[in-house]
Amino acid sequence: MYKQSEIIRVLLVEDDPGETELIRDMLSGPGEVTFDLECVDRLSKGLECLAAGGIDVVLLDLGLPYSQGLDTFTMVYARAPEVPIVVLTGINDVTLAIKAVREGAQDYLVKSQVESKLLVRSLHYAIERKRAEEIIRKSEAMYRSLYETTLALAKQTDLDTVIRTISDRATAFLEANDCAVYLLDQKRKVLVPIFSNASQGREEIMANEISLGEGLSGRVAKMGAGAYINAGDETNYAVHIPGIDEVEDKNESVICVPVFDGSKVIGVITIGKLGARFDKREVKKLTIFARQAEIALKRAQNLQALRESEEKSRTLVEMLEEGIGTVDEKENFVFINQAAADIFGYSKEELLGKNLGGSTTPEKFKQVLGQTSIGKSGQASQYELAITRKDGEARIISVTSTPIMGDNGKYRGAFGIFHDITERKRTEEELRKRLAQLEIYYQSTLGREKRIIALKREVNELLGELGREEKYGV
Repeated sequence: MYKQSEIIRVLLVEDDPGETELIRDMLSGPGEVTFDLECVDRLSKGLECLAAGGIDVVLLDLGLPYSQGLDTFTMVYARAPEVPIVVLTGINDVTLAIKAVREGAQDYLVKSQVESKLLVRSLHYAIERKRAEEIIRKSEAMYRSLYETTLALAKQTDLDTVIRTISDRATAFLEANDCAVYLLDQKRKVLVPIFSNASQGREEIMANEISLGEGLSGRVAKMGAGAYINAGDETNYAVHIPGIDEVEDKNESVICVPVFDGSKVIGVITIGKLGARFDKREVKKLTIFARQAEIALKRAQNLQALRESEEKSRTLVEMLEEGIGTVDEKENFVFINQAAADIFGYSKEELLGKNLGGSTTPEKFKQVLGQTSIGKSGQASQYELAITRKDGEARIISVTSTPIMGDNGKYRGAFGIFHDITERKRTEEELRKRLAQLEIYYQSTLGREKRIIALKREVNELLGELGREEKYGV
């Protein structure tokens, strides 16, 4: 529990000089530790001592001048909730003392029953219980923070937002001052800063790349294990960033852990805190946090790569002259390129969510639904469809439909390629009419030629009967 040389600073808030001397005598005897007793007779003075810091435990009389009862405890507890409080009370105030314990006091002592061993043991236990409570509180806070961080990161898909969330949550997680996130450039072997929430020197941090193996962050990235530097430590881990105040550098403790993709280090998270000292426990906490960050970071990177790939695909689709679009299982447009929008005579925004049936007649839409039935069986199809554009103009399009099937084999919609074949159909109709006219003309001409041939044959026969030579060679 305590070493022989350890000193425990006790703040006694007691207005009775006799009680004060009695307690001083009880704590001045030989024992495992030395008690450094600071005595004040007013609550206001006690609060000033707590504000100055360095107090290990408070002995508090609930019956002080200008401060009576439970309010006395409440004010002290509110000012320094991390400091254990042992309540001193008279025989008639035990009920009040018990209420104080329920509100957060570690113990209560009845003045008339206090003796040296009881007092020393009570102070020891109060400190140990408070330490245990603080460990539990910090542990609960850590897991609550991890849980809240998981929820916060799960809602984010944008890479920049994920990185900012990681940085801000890590700073709050260790109650630190600032955080910087670096990603490792594998080719150049340098850590590249991608985000910092530092209130001062952020531009310098973001402009400073760190070589692999250089300083704390570079060493952590190279070793693949977390480490820390406490303010004032003499170590070659330190790396000074140009533009950052050197005095502030020396007063700041820094902790750094690696971020992995599988077994490969892809970056580091670095936390700075003024006026504090880190240890292996903080490294472990931040390492647990980093594991969560890895999952969110990788997911965001994958989604960004997917979005970039989709954007490239969309750009290529927009460059195509063919109309391209997709519909859901009910024939509602869910994607359309500009060429397809031009074919239907609507803007892309107007077509999204619009049903294909709205651009054709009910009778023709039955034809579309028939093609949908073919698609549900997993087969592609090609057909022609008469549509009416937004401006009322009638057009004819060809549709090549390829079904989109879900992982469960269920039909989810179709990918369509649209061509406006109105002019081609008009040309074909004109050619058909012209061909029909030529056929009529040909048939009429052919009949006339047959009659001429018959007449020539009759003339030849008459000439033959007259004994004359045939005139026509038929």
